Amino acid sequence: MKITPDLANAIVQRAIKIINNALNVMDEHGYIIASTDHSRLHQRHEYAILALSEKRTIEITDEMQHNMWGVKPSVNLPIFFKDQAIGVIGISGRLEDIRQYGELVRMAAEMTVSHANDSFFWVVTQFSKMSVSTAYRAQTIATLIQGMTGIVTVYILSLILL
Repeated sequence: MKITPDLANAIVQRAIKIINNALNVMDEHGYIIASTDHSRLHQRHEYAILALSEKRTIEITDEMQHNMWGVKPSVNLPIFFKDQAIGVIGISGRLEDIRQYGELVRMAAEMTVSHANDSFFWVVTQFSKMSVSTAYRAQTIATLIQGMTGIVTVYILSLILL
């Protein structure tokens, strides 16, 4: 499973309307495939590579940003599909302000990429005698609603908690 540039751009465009921080989506090799800063596209993100290889969230502090070229204080969270890291969400800003955003944006991204590769999808399709194309449309819309609900929830919680 891969995160396509189209899906990555959809994540960035929707999330930026809510969180208003710089946002990158990196592919499974650590290259930026979508960003709020288009000049960063196709650049290799060293901390995304670290997040992918160690399968853990990497936080870049003010001090760490001077160790690598082109990085800013941020949180970089691997996106998982069936326990495999398939990409990274990176959100720049003050760590205290963005940690919760990162977790919720990751959750929304993971729900979005999982729908067509989920066994539940095929069970529902077969037992309901629904055509695959109809099932894809229905599941895609339902998953999109789930993902966007997650992002909106993050925003509302940030207004209350921050």
